[in-house]
Amino acid sequence: MLREQFLLEPVKYSYLKQIEQISSKCKLNLWTAEDYKDELNRSDTFSLACKKNDSENIIGFMFARQIRKFLFDTDVNYDKYDKDNEAEILNIAVLPEYQKRGIGQLILDFFTKFCIENRINVIWLEVRKSNIQAQAFYYKNRFQISYSRKNYYRNPTEDALILKMNLFSDLNSKIIKNKQKLEKAI
Repeated sequence: MLREQFLLEPVKYSYLKQIEQISSKCKLNLWTAEDYKDELNRSDTFSLACKKNDSENIIGFMFARQIRKFLFDTDVNYDKYDKDNEAEILNIAVLPEYQKRGIGQLILDFFTKFCIENRINVIWLEVRKSNIQAQAFYYKNRFQISYSRKNYYRNPTEDALILKMNLFSDLNSKIIKNKQKLEKAI
């Protein structure tokens, strides 16, 4: 039902001012509209805007980037990627008045599905150490702390927690458990 109330689509250049405003309202490490424009111009960027079906106003967004690691062998094939394909969530935000309504979950689920379909194994992100609400959301979605970066953020200066979600190892683990349950039942 939630999916029917909202439209998810790639970010358009015409949305960038609204996205900049959402970033400010959500107290993200501030990117300018020009920063977002530069990101949109990259070929490895994934962007997503969320708006109500009956409105042109953006209420949430995500920017992420695919990190490809090449396999180097004697037949260097730059289209061949190893099993360590990864992605990094650069920014994800929902307007405060729309938070805790499942919109962030809708955005993250869409991105996770994209990653699985594109054989991306790991999703990374960073979050302020003091942002307990965001951390709870990420932990609920199988992210785990990998390490921290001292004094990473500015205004105010603060440590960043680097979180990681292993998509296929989690999926493979569930498949193995289900197979074991099935074998026991037979």
